[in-house]
Amino acid sequence: MTIFIQNHLKYYRERQAVSQQKLALLSGIHKITISRIERNTTKLPCHTTRQKLADALQVGVHRIFLARRLKSTAIV
Repeated sequence: MTIFIQNHLKYYRERQAVSQQKLALLSGIHKITISRIERNTTKLPCHTTRQKLADALQVGVHRIFLARRLKSTAIV
């Protein structure tokens, strides 16, 4: 079974009309890191980073970073 993490950071940030710069100031996470997370060009951030972003947006971390189990399909 494969775990896929859906990243909804950009959705919640834009929903609250918060810029990446403002989120960086609120969370203490660098703006470039936030951009990379939103574009999925970096590995899954550590728990502390995820929690800081969620706290800054006042959203549960599980809503921003949603884990889904995908069925593995064997290639024969």
